[in-house]
Amino acid sequence: MKTSRLKYPLLAALVLVAGIDGSSQTQQKKVPTEVISVEKGYNPTVKQGKKVDFSPEETPSAGNKLPVSYKSGMENPQFDLGVQPVEALLAEGTVPNSIYPNYVKAAAGYNESTFLEGYYNRSFGKTSVNASVNHDRSVRDVSPLKDNSIFSVTDVSAGIKHALKKYDIGAYAEYSYNAFTNNGTRLNREAYTSALPEVLRHNGIMGGVYLRSNSGLKVFDRLSIEASYMNGANKTNDSYVKAAAGFYIPVRKVTFSLDLSAAYYDNKAVYGFYDIRPAGAADIENPATSSTDFTHLGIVPGVSYKNDRFEIYAGVRMETISGDHVDGTNFHIMPDVKVAYSIIEGLMSVYGRLESGYRVNDMRTMINDNPFASPASGAYYSHDKFKAQVGLSGVISSSVRYDISASYSQTDGDVTWENNRFYMLDNSYLSYYTSTTDNIKLFTLKASVDYTINPSHRIGIFAQYNNSDSERFSKALYTPDFRGGASYKGSLFSNHLDIYGRLAYNSSSRALFTYFPTSVETGMDGYVEYQANATYNINNRWGVFVEANNTIDGRSPRFLYYKAPGFRGMAGVRFNF
Repeated sequence: MKTSRLKYPLLAALVLVAGIDGSSQTQQKKVPTEVISVEKGYNPTVKQGKKVDFSPEETPSAGNKLPVSYKSGMENPQFDLGVQPVEALLAEGTVPNSIYPNYVKAAAGYNESTFLEGYYNRSFGKTSVNASVNHDRSVRDVSPLKDNSIFSVTDVSAGIKHALKKYDIGAYAEYSYNAFTNNGTRLNREAYTSALPEVLRHNGIMGGVYLRSNSGLKVFDRLSIEASYMNGANKTNDSYVKAAAGFYIPVRKVTFSLDLSAAYYDNKAVYGFYDIRPAGAADIENPATSSTDFTHLGIVPGVSYKNDRFEIYAGVRMETISGDHVDGTNFHIMPDVKVAYSIIEGLMSVYGRLESGYRVNDMRTMINDNPFASPASGAYYSHDKFKAQVGLSGVISSSVRYDISASYSQTDGDVTWENNRFYMLDNSYLSYYTSTTDNIKLFTLKASVDYTINPSHRIGIFAQYNNSDSERFSKALYTPDFRGGASYKGSLFSNHLDIYGRLAYNSSSRALFTYFPTSVETGMDGYVEYQANATYNINNRWGVFVEANNTIDGRSPRFLYYKAPGFRGMAGVRFNF
């Protein structure tokens, strides 16, 4: 990786481009709740063409926020109830505040588990403010060396929006902190030491401002600017600046659009490998770092048409990416298409989409996928050559909703994870993850069913089959062949007792293990994860709850040789205000 500097002229250009840059506008026209195509989800205020994985009757609660075992890049099934956090959407003002109550939840329990979650919103005339806090922490005693392993995630966000005559203006900000013990290592600390920290910590701040139309589509419709900075161990850091805007010209049922975007990323990661030194040696200095930067520009002219039963969007996505790991400037041009047709109005719809483009995998995205990523995990860019999806969704009577889809994608430079291990004579070892890339082809079949037994009881069933291959590995790493499960939400005793339960099975997968200098693929067993919650509502304001979650056997095969937080049982209180 070559060393690079922050390009101040480029940042100024990004802000200038923001004045003419773009992103889609939220549609305000009400959509019948019976129409549940993947394009509309359940929320009638969500913009056309955007998938939503949550239901409006659900709160922003995301349940367990500590690392899940399956790959986060997989799309959540549409009816996997309650797994999609929406705090970010709320902070940006995308979701109406009135859907969610103000509340705070706090709990503590086994394995030193602590949990805090809260959401607040209030309107003052034409101005509304909101804030959220999330904290989830657990400590596990990991054998055989009995080192306490920390798993901790905390984020605090706030937003403000003011309604002008024709536009809304707003701002939002978020602070995040996470800490995960590098508990795959089994190094005898009395004999050896390393510059690799025992606990991997990240602090991040992110904020943005936006201006968007609140009175229908406009020629100048939307403008947004967002910036982020995150630091990690060994003086590593990550930052970006993004700008976007949208322009729309509606002519009866046809809308002409122009979306533009610009982003600059800068990443500093540890260069080379970590070594092991005798304990008591001179202080270990931070290892050398190397910078990586990317510039990502995009323009998408398009046209859409919509009537009561048919809607289509067709655009041309043109993008460039330049920077480290890029030979000159790469250019991408592909159709961008979304289409939906109601075969039986309000009862059955077919939909399809074709998408593609570049994306940058920076520190934020990588630790979201793998919180055990070491400081030696540098940034990469991926090229989604194309992603095609077709599906069928609808309702059977008034109680059963379904969604079935098939998709195929080809991605060059997708991020995968490599577990690096160095053994010593006493069989203790240093272990850490680094990011690597692979060209992956993936075919996916998904099916989801949501059965509303009655207004107080609801069941979701989901299944996903994956068939993947890659150029570097015999099979795409950490991608289970099958994933499926069920979730339940219900109320008993005149809504005094709310119950939520979820089981998910992940089949076997593959991982990459490097025992220097040899790299070996290894099999990883399937596993079952669960989550259960029961809340007793004392009155409209107060409630008490118990919750448990874990993988069934306590393992986390998503991360080779790394343990999950272990059994987490908590009891707590909720207050609505």
